[in-house]
Amino acid sequence: FPPITYIWQTKDLRDLLERRLEFCCDPNEVPNENERRSFTRLFAPDARTGITQADMVEELITFANGSPRTLIRLAKKIFEEHLRLPPFQQFISKETYQKVLNEFKSN
Repeated sequence: FPPITYIWQTKDLRDLLERRLEFCCDPNEVPNENERRSFTRLFAPDARTGITQADMVEELITFANGSPRTLIRLAKKIFEEHLRLPPFQQFISKETYQKVLNEFKSN
């Protein structure tokens, strides 16, 4: 079988991440579909200022370098880092987000 090369476009990667977020969200807790797909709703309100969902997703997509697997790993790492830090906070801090991206840059 000849291999098929597929190059993930930014739009496809964005949709992948948003759909994964939506899938992991309870529709009873977050009834609005756009909110279920929103990455920024997971962040502390002060971290939302000046940062749009598109900006954050675009940044993650840039770091993923066209790889859907890397994109999901980055998002997963952000969640893991957030849950690792005591005491548990409802929202992910901007510092946690930046820490994960900085660690990824250095690797």
